[in-house]
Amino acid sequence: MLRLADESPGAAVSQLDALIEGLREEAAPAAWTTLVHRTQQTALFLAAHHPREALAVLAARPTAKWANILATAVLPRADLREPLRAALRQDGPGGALTALVLRHAPHLVATAADAAELARAALRAPKAHRRRKQYLAHRHAVVLEAADLLGPLVEDLEVVPYGYDSAAEAALERAVAAVGGRLRADIRSKIDETHPVFLGGPSAVVPSTAVR
Repeated sequence: MLRLADESPGAAVSQLDALIEGLREEAAPAAWTTLVHRTQQTALFLAAHHPREALAVLAARPTAKWANILATAVLPRADLREPLRAALRQDGPGGALTALVLRHAPHLVATAADAAELARAALRAPKAHRRRKQYLAHRHAVVLEAADLLGPLVEDLEVVPYGYDSAAEAALERAVAAVGGRLRADIRSKIDETHPVFLGGPSAVVPSTAVR
């Protein structure tokens, strides 16, 4: 990390590439774990010291093997909201960057207008896309209930979030009762606390019709 501090953001990206290549070749569990930790540390360094460059790299290479790791460091940053929205608009609803953001931070992409489509797409993969399914149930339960999608979504989840408001919670309670009960949890602490969803204000998100 000390060496990277004196070099350009490109050096950190090159190190991510090299570490991923090392992970492909490493067979020893202890050494493999060390490489994973170094990859995570490099991604955190890049996001912390060069946030805009990190976002640009993520937008340019959203399918890189390290993209999921870098996304967890970049997407929570409130100071990158506007450039992220611009990148998502350029990426388009079916783009790889949009899919990556849906995976890690669905609250930045999903809206009431496309909640049903996103839920249908997620339900095509049972027991997968847990974060997206939980967020959709939490924030858009009323819309999903009207589309007859809330029940299947709740049935697919082992842990069902509490609703965003009283109307969403009432819809979720009906769906949970219909499937015989589920564990419940508050997911707001897992949503970016600087986002209006957490603060209880109107949602400022980027519309998407992405299907993944």
